Amino acid sequence: MSDKFVAIGSRGNDYYGAVYIFMRNDNNDWLQQTKIIPNDEHQYNSFGCSVAIMGDYLIIGSGGNRNVNGDKAGAAYIYKYDQGHWVQEAKIIASDGAEYECFGSSVSIYNNYVIVGKNHNNTPGIDYGSAYIFKRNGNNWLQVSKIIASDVNSGDCFGGAVAISENYVLIGSSYDDVIADDSGSAYIYKSIPTISGYVKDNSDKPFINARIEFDKCGSVESQNDGYYSINICSSWSGKATISYNNYIFSPQQINIDPITKNLNQNFTISVFNISGFVKDIFNNPISGSEVVFNSKGGTTLTNSQGYYSKEIYHNWTGNAYVKGKGYKYEPVAQTYNNVDQRYSGQNYTGSKLTISGYCFDNDLLP
Repeated sequence: MSDKFVAIGSRGNDYYGAVYIFMRNDNNDWLQQTKIIPNDEHQYNSFGCSVAIMGDYLIIGSGGNRNVNGDKAGAAYIYKYDQGHWVQEAKIIASDGAEYECFGSSVSIYNNYVIVGKNHNNTPGIDYGSAYIFKRNGNNWLQVSKIIASDVNSGDCFGGAVAISENYVLIGSSYDDVIADDSGSAYIYKSIPTISGYVKDNSDKPFINARIEFDKCGSVESQNDGYYSINICSSWSGKATISYNNYIFSPQQINIDPITKNLNQNFTISVFNISGFVKDIFNNPISGSEVVFNSKGGTTLTNSQGYYSKEIYHNWTGNAYVKGKGYKYEPVAQTYNNVDQRYSGQNYTGSKLTISGYCFDNDLLP
């Protein structure tokens, strides 16, 4: 139920299942707006065995759905309310589903996250049960975690009921023997932990715009102070990989076990100095010349002694050249590949071009 909609499942409707949507009008009367059946309906799919609605999004469980995972493997359908109609946006199934596991036996939605219970999950044992969290990315819903109770046993049917909120996930274990046989229990998880940290070089300067990718759970870039932060579903596990212009960071990738609380993770990149002098052919310093390092390496200026120094990130590849002050410089450019050490004595020599000739009048007289 939401502010203006009520969704009611009818899992046995014509042996297929259906969901009825009621909408509240200005008189606070609830009138049937529509009846939803899936595009790929089949008998005994139990479409509507679970429903949840929030805002303009509706998720419907189909615990008996037959799909690539097998007979009664189960599925869940996600609909979006658009211009007066409920439009199917996605059909989701478990990444490791199998027949008779009833994925979709329970569902819940909060903003960009849905949780789907599979109370007959048979791994690691019969009817252990599990729950899956999906995150919306555009019009796609990606599985980001699978939750199994740490003390689950055969026949517990963990995932028989689920709920998700801003900060927590609640999962029912219908037949857990915690007090007596089949007495049942519920597990509470922090639903959206934060992974955050800083990206800096080895002199503690912030590194900006590095991208950190989280498997199937989005990405984030480091800010002006090097800080990054991303919300991750509880029990998400996978790899976080940092990248920028083929540079080498430490660590370059981290493996994260199922996460249940906030995690700090920092990244560091080494810098190496490239330096030298820019002088003319008489060995006089050329000050104020710009030394350019392409491929996002940046620029620097020579000082009054013609000296320049530039810090370059680990594994930078590109060319460096000097421009300005009306000189022709030799060498024209210097090439660096996968920088992993300090370079000194990277000198340039500037020479003035001489333009000469004669001036004559119309009578060819000087």
